Amino acid sequence: MAVVAPLGVAGAGNEKSRRDSMWDAIAACETQGNWSMQGPTFSGGVGFSNSAWDSFGGRQFAPNAGQATREQQIIVAERIRSSVGMGAWGCARRLGLT
Repeated sequence: MAVVAPLGVAGAGNEKSRRDSMWDAIAACETQGNWSMQGPTFSGGVGFSNSAWDSFGGRQFAPNAGQATREQQIIVAERIRSSVGMGAWGCARRLGLT
């Protein structure tokens, strides 16, 4: 007997997969996919400005984006996206995400 997940569960998994691949594409463009990148102005896989990391609650995970996990960085990136949109990332336009 096959077990089938309810449609809502399958849909949520597909949405997470699309979201994660979008952030992986941005990270590949911004930092060559280096999720642990730490710099004086920008850090983390998607190239957070250090001030944005602080402003959008990143410090609940780590003092610097490059010290947080990929998943934690995506949580903060989603907060930024909800507030200011995809234009916060220079690579978003190149990738057709704006």
